[in-house]
Amino acid sequence: MDTQISEKFEVLSSYGSYEVTITDESSQFFNVLNECSIILCDSYFKNSKFLKKCDKEIIFIDPVESNKSLKKIEELSELLSSFKLSRNSILGVMGGGIVQDLGGFTASIFMRGIDWNLFPTSYLSMVDSCIGGKTSINTLNTKNLLGTFTPPKKVFCNIRLAETLDDNEIKQGLIESLKITYVFKKYFKNSIFLVQQALKKDIQSLKEICAYSLLSKKTIIEKDEFDHNERRLLNIGHTFGHAIEKASNHKISHGFAVGIGILIAFEFSKRNNLCQKKHSILDLCLIIETLIPNNIFDLLSLVKLNDFTLALEIDKKHDKEYLRFILPTNNFIEVISYKRTELELKKAFSFFNKSNEIRHILK
Repeated sequence: MDTQISEKFEVLSSYGSYEVTITDESSQFFNVLNECSIILCDSYFKNSKFLKKCDKEIIFIDPVESNKSLKKIEELSELLSSFKLSRNSILGVMGGGIVQDLGGFTASIFMRGIDWNLFPTSYLSMVDSCIGGKTSINTLNTKNLLGTFTPPKKVFCNIRLAETLDDNEIKQGLIESLKITYVFKKYFKNSIFLVQQALKKDIQSLKEICAYSLLSKKTIIEKDEFDHNERRLLNIGHTFGHAIEKASNHKISHGFAVGIGILIAFEFSKRNNLCQKKHSILDLCLIIETLIPNNIFDLLSLVKLNDFTLALEIDKKHDKEYLRFILPTNNFIEVISYKRTELELKKAFSFFNKSNEIRHILK
């Protein structure tokens, strides 16, 4: 790994700094895991020999979007209470984004808040959501409407877990990591150079990309912990991505939805003269297009424009008067606001219904 890239660092937070470890060694992983009082774990590992070294009680949970609900949080809280946890207990959370959201949100409100350690198992969570402290759950109509800013005490990324993932999970993590390093600028070219090896599950490349991504995000969130300024730029593609997830009934998963969302953001900006066709984001879009499988674009072609715009309209970044989008502009990336009365969503995103336009949006 580049000598300038650390495998262990701290993220500063108003809740206190927390430690992040990126490694391909498993022994330390179990030492930190066994510091926890109880483990909330992705059910993927239920019959795995991997957890035999863990001597703690484990609660397994299915990583499905429907579990990100207040009902499930209440069930988990009652279950944790039955294990006689105290306010000094540490909840271990092992899984990808959904399990992380559930565990982090539960820890933030259980007994008015207990400490938690995070062990991300998806590559997407390793390179992105494991730091920053955001926890989110869904309501009946809106994705991630309820949540807190509650960072874990420790984050432990065991890159060896990436060897268990299928190619599409690696690709989704790469899309998010490339987006983050693009926004931060410093490590973007370094990351692009490593993508082909990472796709072959080369551990060193996966580890380096993870470090580049998290160190980029660390710099941004330490300046803007609560999403008021620079951090909002990391949401490029997310407004459209969340709408795609919902409109496709989650058949298009988060990382690919965000990738498509970035393509849509670029196309929307070009059509509205917010940026030139040769904007620097073209480099990001070109590689994203190669990482999204054809079958995902096929699923996208089945999503109806009306369902997409309905989901788009209720994004939590909007308010009563304005619709807000994170878009590429001639000044790089900006939050652009439109009065609801002045932007007709179906007309503005009519190109969304033309799947071939989105599939070949860069040509």
